[in-house]
Amino acid sequence: MSVLFDPREVVEIAIEMEDMGNEFYKELARNAKEEEVKALFSKLADDELRHKEDFSKMLSSAEYLIVQESYPDEWIGYVRALLASRTVVGRDSLKAMAEEMKDPKEAIDVGITMEKDTILLYEMLRKFMSASGEEVVDRILSQEYTHLKDLYELKLSLSSR
Repeated sequence: MSVLFDPREVVEIAIEMEDMGNEFYKELARNAKEEEVKALFSKLADDELRHKEDFSKMLSSAEYLIVQESYPDEWIGYVRALLASRTVVGRDSLKAMAEEMKDPKEAIDVGITMEKDTILLYEMLRKFMSASGEEVVDRILSQEYTHLKDLYELKLSLSSR
């Protein structure tokens, strides 16, 4: 069965996730004691803001796509299930969590989880995009993979001390 799908709904979710990531990382940077932790969280906050801007530009050009589905609302159901199963909580809880985190390793672990959730969503989002949209998502995905690697390397560095 084919259905008309509006990828703008998923792009709006991506914008929200990037905005939440920006707020989260800014708060973690504000609270960080170690300079290398503060620097990475500040960089990640800036990157999330740029991603939000990229997705906002994309939103105006997102077009309806015909998607092959086995049953009605299959694909958007997948996206909603992915979001509902996120291990990171909503905006208010995330902000409170960032304010309370004193252990940089805990903050890094939450950042790693956020990045993994984001990567999963964007891998799915990519399937709904036109060729130009895929290029934007691919570029952002590449940066999200780098975020994941940077957070993991910082965690290893702190663990070895």
